[in-house]
Amino acid sequence: MTHKWQDIRKSDDGDPERRRRRERYRVQMEVMAALGRLQEMRQELAITQEQVAKMMGVTQTTVSDFERSHDPRLSTLIEYAGVMLAKGGNVKMSLTVNDEELEFIS
Repeated sequence: MTHKWQDIRKSDDGDPERRRRRERYRVQMEVMAALGRLQEMRQELAITQEQVAKMMGVTQTTVSDFERSHDPRLSTLIEYAGVMLAKGGNVKMSLTVNDEELEFIS
């Protein structure tokens, strides 16, 4: 039997823990999508993992592990995005809180 997303969402409304887990998963998927786009940008700009590692002060293996991560740290994502920006990429990262947009990188 197939369930509609809106029905699943309604069933979670009374359970704060399920709602928290669902939102955590949604944010995690968005962060992973952003990481994927940044990795594509790195490749389009012909920047090696070694070059990124040098700018971030880590090893190439650390950059590789980060790019393959299923739960990347936001602070590392911001630092990685900063490298892409410094190398000529077009990057903007922001967070919206109570309808106020706070820019991390632009």
